[in-house]
Amino acid sequence: MCFKGKMDEFEVSNSYMAAQLVKVCDDVFLNDNFYYYVSLEDWGKVLFDASRNLPKYTVEKFDCDKFSRLVRCRVNSVNQINGIGEVLGFPPPSWNYNGTHKWNIFFSNHGLYYFEPQDGDFRPVTEGEYIPLRIDF
Repeated sequence: MCFKGKMDEFEVSNSYMAAQLVKVCDDVFLNDNFYYYVSLEDWGKVLFDASRNLPKYTVEKFDCDKFSRLVRCRVNSVNQINGIGEVLGFPPPSWNYNGTHKWNIFFSNHGLYYFEPQDGDFRPVTEGEYIPLRIDF
């Protein structure tokens, strides 16, 4: 299901990851003492595979929070990379959506990126109009 090819893996401490994440959001919850991540190129492969064949969107039963959680779990379980988290916040205003939304955030050799598991799009956290309220890493 997930990319299992040869990847160089990198490690950062909890304190380093926290320092990066608080630049994006004040409310950050870290679960581990060390975080493992791969290059941006390898993240592309890992996330492409982790987000394939997801269940069909179903209002309240399988929506954005379940998509982000499932992708994170697939990456953790198959690739044993924990450098991916979940963000709760508000989507870009262009979506014309009034509620909260959930998406992924990951750390790479080029910094932090958002990943939208429902469409496979990823971008640096400095781009876009997402408004994060809480990050669970």
